[in-house]
Amino acid sequence: MNFIPMNVTELDSRFTWDYVIGQMMSYPARNLVVKSTWAPSPFTSLGDANYLPYRDNEGATYDSGSWYAATKSAVKYFMDPRNFLNDTDCFMFLDWKYNGTGLTSSQVETVLGSSYFANKVIPSLDGKTTYADYLLEAGTELGVDPLFLSARLVQENGTGTSPMVQGTTGDYLGKPEYNGLYNLYNINAGGTGLEQIYTNGMAEAVAGTAVMADRWGGSPSWDTHWKAIYGGIYSIREKYVRNYKSTLYLQKFNVDPRGTNTFSGYMQNIAAPLTEGRNFRKALYTGGILDNAYNFYIPVYSGMPSLPSS
Repeated sequence: MNFIPMNVTELDSRFTWDYVIGQMMSYPARNLVVKSTWAPSPFTSLGDANYLPYRDNEGATYDSGSWYAATKSAVKYFMDPRNFLNDTDCFMFLDWKYNGTGLTSSQVETVLGSSYFANKVIPSLDGKTTYADYLLEAGTELGVDPLFLSARLVQENGTGTSPMVQGTTGDYLGKPEYNGLYNLYNINAGGTGLEQIYTNGMAEAVAGTAVMADRWGGSPSWDTHWKAIYGGIYSIREKYVRNYKSTLYLQKFNVDPRGTNTFSGYMQNIAAPLTEGRNFRKALYTGGILDNAYNFYIPVYSGMPSLPSS
């Protein structure tokens, strides 16, 4: 494992610790704490159940009261990398870029585990292949770690029950033109309620991947599983890996000034980098590939407190 400091303040002198905390606090709807059993269940592996109340009980609630805005203490806690520099939680800093060497489809298969996509064959552009083979092929071509792509696929739609996996979203929405379209990575499938989520997901599937239209016979739409996989990976690369958000931490907090949409990350759950990183680490451990060569980018800010935030 290779741990690489990322000095955020050197990239932009404004981006001191106090500045980034203040900026994150200006987006309360992007930093949410789940209502039920918040403390200490997400943190038991840290060995300390004495946490400050991370839920702002006086602030706004979201999703019919299921989520609360986070307190400033919560923002400080999750933005301070020193709270997570252990062999489990550090995977929120794992770099997703991939140089195209060292992985096999069997290793990718282990990350798919017992999900809907495990050991399953799909028709592809050049014949038939497994999801693992195609994730390795597309991830290698696009420069995104196939192991992460597999873990993200499982996280987004591992049960295979979503109509966006089954190609039946048109039936759910009463719009048959959406049947036969797929969005396996839930790209841009956000919103309040399933109807809005699926509608936005299908808009993305219709638009598809414009740069691939010629290679795909004229249409960019994600009208097969393998097109949705490739298109989803392409979107992940353009929005995150090439946009200075190549770790879970940077996707949530977007503190790299070289990227777009600084401070307004798409993740609303303030604990998402922690929980997703733990799940990914578990998948690597289960597959016996935890000791591969990985890079971890650890943000550093000028003016950080002398002790980890709590």
